[in-house]
Amino acid sequence: MNWEPYLRPADPRPPPGIRPEERVAVRVVLLDRDDRVMLQQIHDPGDGGVFWITPGGAIDGDEDDATALRRELREELGLLELELGPWIWTRAHVFPFARRWYFQRERFYLARHVDHEPAEPVLEDLELGVILDHRWWTLDELASSGVDFAPAALVGGTRRILADGPPDEPYDIGI
Repeated sequence: MNWEPYLRPADPRPPPGIRPEERVAVRVVLLDRDDRVMLQQIHDPGDGGVFWITPGGAIDGDEDDATALRRELREELGLLELELGPWIWTRAHVFPFARRWYFQRERFYLARHVDHEPAEPVLEDLELGVILDHRWWTLDELASSGVDFAPAALVGGTRRILADGPPDEPYDIGI
């Protein structure tokens, strides 16, 4: 398979003969009452890279999207209740993490939670030292921050949702 369409231009390429492990994940664009978006800071123990992503993660076993997202948000943010909104975006990308390669297909959902301040995460062993921080960002802060975040079109896509409402059908947000 040609992995180029699923890599950002500056990302490393999988070594010849390496087939990335396929994963399906769900994520949430979680907004507060001030339209700030919740992101978590991730540390790659393989190469030391640090970046910000929306909360969520891989689907375990036979979980449906809502069950997986609620589990991830409980573990990562201490968020116990969430009314999940519509499925808004898809994304597929290839990336190295912890010295392994992944081809991950993601579904993003929209949700609002107006009064939540993140609690201490209840992390699994493999997440310890990986999730460094979490915080609410305004879209202007994020756009001018200079930090590495994903997906790259998060700010523009979220602004579009705030202006026009969620899309009728989910669309590919890109890498």
